This record gives sequence, structure tokens and C-alpha cells, in this order.
Amino acid sequence: ATMLALDGPRAPLRDGATKPAADDPDAPADGDPDAPARIGATGGETRNYDAMLKHMPPATSDRSFEFEKNWPKCPFCGGPGRPAILMFDDGAWVDSSKQDRRYREWVLAVRWLATERGDAGPLKVVIVEVGAGGNVTTVRCESEHVFKGADNVETTLVRINPELPLNDGDPAALDKGRVRVLPVMSRGLAAVEKIDAALRARR
Repeated sequence: ATMLALDGPRAPLRDGATKPAADDPDAPADGDPDAPARIGATGGETRNYDAMLKHMPPATSDRSFEFEKNWPKCPFCGGPGRPAILMFDDGAWVDSSKQDRRYREWVLAVRWLATERGDAGPLKVVIVEVGAGGNVTTVRCESEHVFKGADNVETTLVRINPELPLNDGDPAALDKGRVRVLPVMSRGLAAVEKIDAALRARR
């Protein structure tokens, strides 16, 4: 399985629904109450695929040709590459035990380094979280709790999110666990560029 669109006149959707191709002569007109399943369920909502982008402004230039060869490819089989993240209903996902082990070893290393500091004071750890939303809060929860209450560790979580930049956990519990959430209500790239500029200015 790949993240590219399937070939053919119809692409499968969730729950077996199908979206008629644009050139399908049997496709029903918009607003037809007897239309077959052309509205897909997403996050508890229903979306009409023919109307989703009707309010988008026209493209200022056609750059589609630039993407004809700009697809990531598998280094082993040469097929289309997959994002390194588990997607919903992705039955072909293959987890990476090495990636998980590297993360766990990093966490253990930080905790060990903190205990080795002795009387030098707590180890101050900064976690920069970019774009983790509220639909699936796995990343947000991990960011707040990975070093919560760890011996001799003080954590500052820089949470960059234009809609949900505040902490999810109880503020008193986070404070007790020496975790401070620094909310940044901004889009990811803009915030990271400003952080980078500020750090360069201090050098």
C-alpha cells in the first residue's frame, strides 16, 4: 500500500464508500438526495468531495510539473515511499523497533545525566513540540509526561500550535513534576524561524 492515489475511475474511501471520478457519466448531480455514497465520513463529519475546495482561490502558477519526479521512493524496491508515521486504517504499516529503541535510550540517557550532576542543580531540558493537535494527543501527552517528576530534571515544553498551545494536563500536577509549558500560538515554520533568528542573534 502507498499514500498515492489509486489508479482507476474510483478510489476507495472508508466504510466501503466510493467517490465518482470527475469524468464519470453516471455521477449524480450535486444536491441529489438519492445520490450514491459520494460523501465520506471523516472525524465524525461528512464532506462533499465536489464542494470541499470550491472556496479556494485560483492557483497563481502551475507548478504541478515539478512534482512529476519529486516523489519519495523506497530505497529497496523503488516503489512509492511511505510517511514514517502510523496512519488510520493503515494495515500495511511496519513499525521500526530501532527507532523506538533510540528514543528510549535517549530518555534513559537524559535521566542518567541528570542524576550524575550531583549538587550542580537540576538538568534543564527543553522540548520543542511543533503542530501536535488535539485529535490524537499521543505526542502532546508524551511531551508533558516524559520527564515529569524525573529526578533532578526541570522540563520546559515549548508548545507551538496556532489553535491549542496550552497545556493539557493539570497545571498543579505539571508544576509539581517540574514541567513548565510555554505556549506559542503560531504556525510551526514561522515560530521555528523566529526561534532560530533569536538564537543566532545571541551568539
